Amino acid sequence: MGASEDDYVGTFEKAASRNFLDAERLRRGNRSLGAIYHYGYCVEMLVKAAYFRMAFPVAQPPLPLATTRIDSGRRRQAVRETDAQGNRLVPNDFGPHDFKNWALLLTRKRALLAATDPVVVYDPALANEIRDRADRVYGYWKEYIRYRSFPVRAGELAIVRGDADWFRRNYPSL
Repeated sequence: MGASEDDYVGTFEKAASRNFLDAERLRRGNRSLGAIYHYGYCVEMLVKAAYFRMAFPVAQPPLPLATTRIDSGRRRQAVRETDAQGNRLVPNDFGPHDFKNWALLLTRKRALLAATDPVVVYDPALANEIRDRADRVYGYWKEYIRYRSFPVRAGELAIVRGDADWFRRNYPSL
């Protein structure tokens, strides 16, 4: 098992795929809460990977596993991001698994970069969709649900699954 200092965008992308597949297996086995847990982690990994891929680009082509590193220093830097006026891009109570605020950070950072870098594309409609879908999944998911047991309605599972799948399909555009 590696430490969090061994995290890269590529490892987050692979973790997202594994979590989605695990969620699918759990869903087919009528383990809805477990499925939601893994769909949520899929979304978390994709949103974070998209942020770090955009905020810390690397020279192309990258070396094997030498894609953008996601270490504790870069995580701390990310949650303290500010705009040109010094306003924080995300709230102070931003937790490590709070992918709702990671989505907010991703979209706000992309907007800031697009204002000064013509290579960075910012689509306000896509930004709204990213935030809306992350907010919706986060409403059903918290990292502590692995310790809980409560019923999940089929409609809730379908919503979370649909949004996790949307993040997977749209990841290159995030």
